[in-house]
Amino acid sequence: MRFHIESACPLNEKLGRVKKVDFWVICHNLLHSKKLPKPSLK
Repeated sequence: MRFHIESACPLNEKLGRVKKVDFWVICHNLLHSKKLPKPSLK
């Protein structure tokens, strides 16, 4: 797999802390043509 990271920050910043999404979850979803997970609020 080859990745090009455009941004590691959410486009619309929310107040409070955001739970991180695991890198391997992103890889798995891309490999299996699934939607990317959305970060959730803590």
